[in-house]
Amino acid sequence: MVRGFLAFVFGCLLLGSGPAKAAGIVIDATGEDTATEQSFWGIAFESGDGFIESFTIDISDAGISFDEAFFDFDGGIFNNQPTAPVFTELNGLTEGDITVETSEPVMGHAGRPSILTLNFAEGSFGVGDSLRFFADTDFLMSDPLPGSGLGEASGVEVRVKLFDQAEMAGLFETTDSGSGDGGSSAVDFAVPPAAVPLPAAAWLFLSAIGMLLGWRGLRASNG
Repeated sequence: MVRGFLAFVFGCLLLGSGPAKAAGIVIDATGEDTATEQSFWGIAFESGDGFIESFTIDISDAGISFDEAFFDFDGGIFNNQPTAPVFTELNGLTEGDITVETSEPVMGHAGRPSILTLNFAEGSFGVGDSLRFFADTDFLMSDPLPGSGLGEASGVEVRVKLFDQAEMAGLFETTDSGSGDGGSSAVDFAVPPAAVPLPAAAWLFLSAIGMLLGWRGLRASNG
């Protein structure tokens, strides 16, 4: 009886201490060229738990030999150059959920940052949500720069931060070399499960031990 009771308690403890789900977050670069593909960049929260706090693309260490790479937000006349990323697909998000942050401009030229960060309102970017956007680059690997080229451009770092403080960083890898369509590169993150507090399970275990000791003491006192 005692063994059965302890087995029941231990089972409850194990149920309460199950691991949290790992999250699958995929960032990709797809298309013929950053200057012409309107949905070149994308990020999708495919599986897991939690919410994304920020997403960063850092090309500061990935420029070709004679210049430093940058995002082209200077408002130039070519391709009606915008002054910020243009969101072309939003699933589960609105533009009001997103705040754009950039680094200091390269060589003092306004609108030419080498680091682009998208910050998301708390609770807005969860599992099943995704977005795509346009953001041209210059002096990054080649011009034009196809999606497959990001996997060959050493030093293009992607960072993702969750609201539970989990942070990840990685480099693009070519996933499709392309055949006339530019192909694609991607970074896949599996978020490590967060520690799960177990107050209920712990209290159950302690209560069971107390009940067992009390029961044994009662038996001893009754002979």
